Amino acid sequence: MLGGNMRIFLADEHFVLRWPKNLPLDSGAPLLCAGIITYSPLRHFGLDKPDMKVGVVGLGGLGHVVVKFAKAFGAEVTVISTTSAKKQEALQGLKADHFIVSKVLNMITRGVKKKRRLRKDVCIFLCVLHQIVQGFK
Repeated sequence: MLGGNMRIFLADEHFVLRWPKNLPLDSGAPLLCAGIITYSPLRHFGLDKPDMKVGVVGLGGLGHVVVKFAKAFGAEVTVISTTSAKKQEALQGLKADHFIVSKVLNMITRGVKKKRRLRKDVCIFLCVLHQIVQGFK
């Protein structure tokens, strides 16, 4: 039977997990989508170690999860957003280390140049702000 009201589904055991009874579906479900989308690249590119530097463009659904994972890994996190509206949420709520308003090109240029001087520095950009990324090509 296919569809949203399935009672039985056959799947390979490598792709199945047991859902903890004490974890509400609405709290844990984002980790199965946004969580794996962001966790995998952080691990793959070695950004799951303390003292790494991670830049996150856009503080939407994926951006929130990247900030949480990166901070949990011990990274220094810079959030880049189009307005200062999410600054308090980024710095106080998610505990990001830095916040850059992307409409102010000088701030971005200074931030990127500063990061390039650090040899160990690595930045991940979730490119939801296409026009900003185009400016760096």
